[in-house]
Amino acid sequence: MGNELVTNLGAKWNLWPDHFAMGSVVLARFGMGNFLRGGAENSSEIINFVQLKYNDDIDWEVGLGKGLSQGYGTSEIRIFANLR
Repeated sequence: MGNELVTNLGAKWNLWPDHFAMGSVVLARFGMGNFLRGGAENSSEIINFVQLKYNDDIDWEVGLGKGLSQGYGTSEIRIFANLR
């Protein structure tokens, strides 16, 4: 394990402000030894999500992600649900 650059880039669209939103996030990690050349130390993943605010006390979020590369820690498929 050596030095690495970890980056995240995302966007969220409030389609119905304070009630419904959708978004996407790209998570990426690049090993400095093989920067942008592939290999196990370079991984990336995209996650898409939907947020629903039921009322002032309850928020839901569901999402689906897919690995874009074969680096360590990259999931084949990621599915999640959050309730707050």
